[in-house]
Amino acid sequence: MRGPRLRPRVHNTTAADCRSGQLCLSGGCLSNRFFPKTQSNPIVRADHVLAYDGPNQRLVLFGGSIASPNGSMPTIASDAWAMPADGGLDWIPLTSVNSGPTWSEGMGFAMDSTAGKLLVHGGRAGTNYLSETWLWDSTTRSWANMTQQGTGPGALHYSSVVFDSTRGVFVHFGGLSGTSTPQAAGATFEFANGTWARKFSGSPAPQLRYQSQFAFDEANGVAVLFGGCVLGSGLSYTNDETWLYNSSAGWEQVSPSTLPQHPPGRCSGTMAYDPVRKVVTLMGGYRYETGEYLADYWEWSTATRRWTPGPGGVSPAVLPSGRVLSRLVWFPPARRMVLHGGVLSGPPMTTTSEFWLYGGE
Repeated sequence: MRGPRLRPRVHNTTAADCRSGQLCLSGGCLSNRFFPKTQSNPIVRADHVLAYDGPNQRLVLFGGSIASPNGSMPTIASDAWAMPADGGLDWIPLTSVNSGPTWSEGMGFAMDSTAGKLLVHGGRAGTNYLSETWLWDSTTRSWANMTQQGTGPGALHYSSVVFDSTRGVFVHFGGLSGTSTPQAAGATFEFANGTWARKFSGSPAPQLRYQSQFAFDEANGVAVLFGGCVLGSGLSYTNDETWLYNSSAGWEQVSPSTLPQHPPGRCSGTMAYDPVRKVVTLMGGYRYETGEYLADYWEWSTATRRWTPGPGGVSPAVLPSGRVLSRLVWFPPARRMVLHGGVLSGPPMTTTSEFWLYGGE
């Protein structure tokens, strides 16, 4: 498969010139590390919707925010962009045929990349916590308001959503409500056939949390939840638990005693599934206890039930700097992970347009 066009690194490269684990491009090879890509039309953004639209072979970006350097409320964006696989990894404007969600902070989202259906729920506009649920169809470029369909998660933001491609359902967990308390422990909702249903509430289950990292492991048919922010005595602290979820069995915590090593606890990081290497990848995030913007990279294997730092247990030679509210997504046309945007540590806080490709296979 021919990769997307990038700036040349070496000349006259062919697939035969690239070693195993490298991506052959028109100008060179990508190997087992991260590479930044300079774009002609960079999009400065954090806390945004970023997903892969399979029917149209492109990344799509909606909404998000731009942090204020002085720590005040961020500027909320309401635009939309697309990155076609054959477009040189540059952004072009994306329009829909009708109006959609109220773009805001902390919107939960997930994409059915095969069908091209994007689910968006909740968020916070100023002091107003939203309960809206919207579904976007990438083929018709139209939004449908699904808010009143079934028993949904309610008004909250910074919840976690994944698409379960094995069963064809969206899974929603956690979030912070307008009363400054997260969803009840174990409160799990599923969206299928246009309707919300409360699926699971009970023990064992993750405790109250928000801004967790959530991704679906396609090879093993389970959703993987890591960390998140937990409220205790009115203050937030970061959690380092690993949980697995599927609809029939509910939640299962991976016992810490069985993990030789695991990532530091965090919230506002980003996770995505790598179908080539069959691992869930975790990057970045924030630790309330230390005020640290994390710049690490971890992989979770459900098959072995192990966390390892970086590919093969070795961190990549080049890693993006510490950041929060960035987005990590698998880009099938390039067979690579894409990391975009986020808020970099300050002072002052800065929202970035950085676009990185990870070339590990």
